[in-house]
Amino acid sequence: MISTRLILIVLVVIIMSACSGGVNKTASSQIDYLHLPSIDYKNLKVIYEPNLDDYYSKKSKENDETGEVVIRIIIDSDGKVKDVQLLKSSNYPRLDRAAYDIGLKYKFEPYQQNGKSIVFRTQLLVTFKLH
Repeated sequence: MISTRLILIVLVVIIMSACSGGVNKTASSQIDYLHLPSIDYKNLKVIYEPNLDDYYSKKSKENDETGEVVIRIIIDSDGKVKDVQLLKSSNYPRLDRAAYDIGLKYKFEPYQQNGKSIVFRTQLLVTFKLH
């Protein structure tokens, strides 16, 4: 179920989106896993990790929007992302939405615990920086 806050973020992003000219700023972004004790991260296999720079919008770069976003992703027993939740906002709706979209694109091998594929969750720290 989509939260009211997420709907508000999406609406703000839609309203604020506009065509923009070229941007000469370079971006650097990274994803870090925030380790949860129930997951053995050396056994967590990522099949597809989206390129963060593809989600860092020109408008955000033009407006010098930088920051960290923490999202929780819930992965089903087939390794597909089932849900994404915003845990910590960057205070920039475009960056929050980009992190949310990034979370949805991840793909994992099914996570095995005691020989059985399980549903699990993890948290991602998504960092947007400009140089």
